[in-house]
Amino acid sequence: MSLQNTNRPRCNAKSQVTGKADLLTMLAAMYYAPMDVRLEELPIPAPGSGEVLLQVAAATTCGTDVKAYRRGHPLLFQHTPAGFGHEVAGVVAAVGAGVTQCSQGDAVVAANSAPCLQCYFCQRHQYSLCEHLLLLNGAPRLSRLRSPNRWPAPCMV
Repeated sequence: MSLQNTNRPRCNAKSQVTGKADLLTMLAAMYYAPMDVRLEELPIPAPGSGEVLLQVAAATTCGTDVKAYRRGHPLLFQHTPAGFGHEVAGVVAAVGAGVTQCSQGDAVVAANSAPCLQCYFCQRHQYSLCEHLLLLNGAPRLSRLRSPNRWPAPCMV
C-alpha cells in the first residue's frame, strides 16, 4: 500500500539576505490558546532516537480536538504554542536511531495515544487499561515531541 502526498517538503527560494537556500519547511497547525490555532511554516525536524518523522497524507479532527480548540485542555496544552492534532496517516519520511518497527517509505497510521508497555496492565497485554498512557499532542510526558510530525516509533502501525 502506498500513500501519496502532493505537499512535498520544499526548499524555499534563496534568501535575499544570505544568498543561501533556506531550510526545508513544513506546514503545521499550532495551538496558542482557545479559539487560536494557526497554520505555520516550520523547519522540518530530524527524528530523535526511537522516533520517526511522518510526512502527513491525511489528518482528522476528533471531538477532543474540537473541545480543546474551544476551551483549551489542561493535559494536552501545558505549554504553548503546541502542535495541534493527533490523528494522522502518512508515510515515514525518516527514522531515528534504534527504530526497527518501520522503515522510510512505509505507509503508517499514528495512534493518538500509546501505552507505556511497563505498567501492570501493559505487562498483561491490556494496553487500553495502561496506567501511564502517553497522550500524543504535546502532553508533558512527550515534551521531546516539541515539533509536529515527529512521533515515538511504537505508535506506528
